[in-house]
Formats: sequence, structure tokens, C-alpha cells
Amino acid sequence: MPIRQVVYFGNNALDQTNEPVYGILASYDDEQYTSFWEELEYGTDSVEKVPFASNYQTLRRPENAKPAMVNMLRQQLATLHYGAGTDYNVIPEPLETKYMDWSLPPFNAGYHAFAAHYDVCDVQRKIRKPSQLIPGADANIFIVGEAYSNDQAWVEGAYCTAESVLNDFFGIGPIIDNKDYPFIAPPVD
Repeated sequence: MPIRQVVYFGNNALDQTNEPVYGILASYDDEQYTSFWEELEYGTDSVEKVPFASNYQTLRRPENAKPAMVNMLRQQLATLHYGAGTDYNVIPEPLETKYMDWSLPPFNAGYHAFAAHYDVCDVQRKIRKPSQLIPGADANIFIVGEAYSNDQAWVEGAYCTAESVLNDFFGIGPIIDNKDYPFIAPPVD
């Protein structure tokens, strides 16, 4: 589903004796469904894709989501919780909605994920020295970075894959005891 992820937060009411106020982070989107939400942001007849914030200052606060985005979000939540074909009105109108497109400058953020049916642990281990994927090949070319780590999107992930390459391919011992903190996914027994 284009909604991809939903994170539910507990009661956020400032006065806990009043009516509860709950929050969700919905549509934390990545990969193939970003264009689905972009169409709701920009519209189908838009020649130019100009973010509704009208500028590239994403350091500003998130903007209010457009009504079409809110209704689609409600439809996606209705389908998620009650099944396909459920009227979106079963999901209450939100008190507030915000939208943020992190792919805009200055962040130009991206996201990566592994496709279904791949052994992520195996990929993490083998991609560090891609020549090991070719029988008989042995090239001293290495790939390090957060994308193939246990800490994706964090610089710490890049450090962990770099150290794992030094440990596993150059015989340099770990700087720290990594028994309880594996640098990359350990082999599955």
C-alpha cells in the first residue's frame, strides 16, 4: 500500500485529565510510492513540480497537508484497519496534518531498502567485497557505507561497515569488543 508505514503515539494531551489526543506518523514513504503522494501534492495537471511550500527552504516547518492528501491518508488507514472498500469516513477527521518532502534541497534526502525475498544479512556481508560474488574472482575493491549496515541512514553505519572491512579483509582487529554490537549482520547459523 502507498501508506507504507504507520507509527502510533500515545496520548499527547497537555492536560492528561482532558480528552486524549493521539498522534500518528503515517505515510513515512519510501521507494516506489513517492510518486503516488507527489501527485496529491502537486496535482495531475501541474506542468512544473513546485512544492506547495513554494520554495526550497525545507528547514522551515512542515506545511499543512492538502485536503486530497488528507482524504487519501484516511482512505489508506481505513483499508489498512478495516479492509479494501471501506469508506474513509470510518477514520475520524484529523485535528491537524502536516506534510514534509525531505527530498527537496537542502537535504535532497533519499532512502534505500532491500527488495523482498533477499537475505539482507547475506547481502550486507557479501557486498563489502563484490568480487566474492563472482566465482574465481578476487579484486581488492571494497564497498563501505551506511546502506549495507545495521545502522542505515546514520554515519555510524558507515563506520561499522568500514571497520568490518578492515577486520574481515585486512586482518586488523576490532577497535571495540563487537560481540554484543555487530558491525554488520552476523552470519545465520
